[in-house]
Amino acid sequence: MAKDWKELKAEIEKELARIRIEAPEEVQLVRLGIIKSGQGNYGSYWGILWYLMEYTCYLGEHTLYHLLQLADEETIDIDALRTITRVSFGVGDWKPAHFMEALGFETINKFAAGILDVLDQLKTKEDYKELMTPYWLYSYDMRRYIPFPYNLGLCAYRKRTPEEIRAMIKWLPELEKGGG
Repeated sequence: MAKDWKELKAEIEKELARIRIEAPEEVQLVRLGIIKSGQGNYGSYWGILWYLMEYTCYLGEHTLYHLLQLADEETIDIDALRTITRVSFGVGDWKPAHFMEALGFETINKFAAGILDVLDQLKTKEDYKELMTPYWLYSYDMRRYIPFPYNLGLCAYRKRTPEEIRAMIKWLPELEKGGG
């Protein structure tokens, strides 16, 4: 990926503006119980929604927000901030954004990997905040799209089979006419 950090920032901002108007395809698929990776338990995608809710919260509110707070600390320089970011985004095999990709949120991980690729290009803490703020807002907006009525339980989040999706498609013209 290794592009210029300002190109990456522009890409994140473009996607952020788009998802503020309409739910991204990734969210729409998850809402329908279509999980590309096949993840889920006992034929349900309830756990996928739960993990996406938790991990987007973890990423945005508990990681990115705190990294942005650290960027305002006088005692933290840009080199320390880069190191803290690398550790916060995950080390070894455990990378939270990568986990969210397996659950259906591919763009979150694409942006996280891009940030790690361009991190050394950031020369000041202002550059850092300029790049990380849109990613923080993006993660927050992705979280607000996750439908999660806890009281419905597992049966309401059953994964759809290809046959069920084909059956639903036949009713699409009726729904488009306002009959649903």
